[in-house]
This record gives sequence, structure tokens and C-alpha cells, in this order.
Amino acid sequence: MSLPTLPRPTRSFRRRGADVLLVSVREMKVLLGLVFVLFLTTEVWRFVGRLDSVRLIVLVGGITAASMIILIAGLRRTLPTTMGRRSLMLATRRVVGEVLAFGITLGAAFIVFGFLTMDRVLVEEWSGAAANLLWTCAAGGWRFDLTRPLIQVSAFLGSISMVAFALEVLTDAHTRHSLVGDLIASDAGRRPIGAGSLAK
Repeated sequence: MSLPTLPRPTRSFRRRGADVLLVSVREMKVLLGLVFVLFLTTEVWRFVGRLDSVRLIVLVGGITAASMIILIAGLRRTLPTTMGRRSLMLATRRVVGEVLAFGITLGAAFIVFGFLTMDRVLVEEWSGAAANLLWTCAAGGWRFDLTRPLIQVSAFLGSISMVAFALEVLTDAHTRHSLVGDLIASDAGRRPIGAGSLAK
């Protein structure tokens, strides 16, 4: 009888995205509400929306890098010690990619939401400074403005969401199982009887 094989890394992107979405909504609904409240908070716009490019890169890049370091180091401690090296690498790469994709997607969603609901005047009022207008269009008597502060605030909230998602994965076994349970099960099936630790 042939041994079970690991799931192919090319698993359907649509199915993986649906898994991450379901986990995010189920496990982080309070956090997602808080992030949305932060989007509507003028203090966030006055702080993040007025940063120059270098400071914005340092802020968002630093938060993202910190979340990845915490996630990778934490997964080494929270994933089963009996997992093979290949399975551990696949699980780590998968979770890192999904956390990054989650933050990027959420940041993009805020950009779209802000573009559809916030004009240049409101952005200037919230940020307390002249909005750098990147693109504008009009349709049906409505004006839609894409401003630099909107992109900066959205990127910041996306990076904050990455940290929260990473911590959720590390602290909640159910979330981890939802994301990499198939890899853990496949790896357990490939080990010979008697290998690793046996549950008592």
C-alpha cells in the first residue's frame, strides 16, 4: 500500500483564500471591527496620513517585518515537534503567505472603501493638512478622489492586521488547525508506526 503524500503546494488559490477569510471572520471579528473604527479615527489620519515616505516605509515595513519574525519563531514552538522538516517548512511558508495576503487584502479593501466614500475635502479635514491628490474621477455627479493619506492609512491598518492575525495563529490552536491541519495530518500519516511521540 502506498504511503500518503503531502498536499500539493499548488492547492487552489480560491479555496485557500476562502479558508483564510472564514478563519479571519470567525476568530478576529472583534479585531476587524476595531480596525474599521481606527480607519474612522482622525488621530490615525493626523499621525499616519501626514508621514513622509521614509517614515511611512519604516513604520509599515517595521511592523510587517516584526509580525513575520514573531510568526516564524512562534510556529517553530507551536507546531507539533513530530512534524517532518519538509512539512514544517511548507506549513510555515503557507501561514506566512496567508498572513501577508490577509494584510495586503485588508489594506486594499480600505483603499477601495475610502476611494468610494471619502472626497479630498474630508481627507484634508481628518488629516489636518493638504491632501496629495493622486487620481480623481467623476461619475453620475459624484466625485471620487484617491489621495496619498488614504493609501498611507490603509497600508498602516493592513500591517497592524498582520500582527493581529499572526498572534491569533500562534495563540489559538483551532486557528492553526484550520490553516495547516491537512499538513499535520498528512505528515502523521507518512510516519512509520512507532515514530515520534505516541499519545497516551
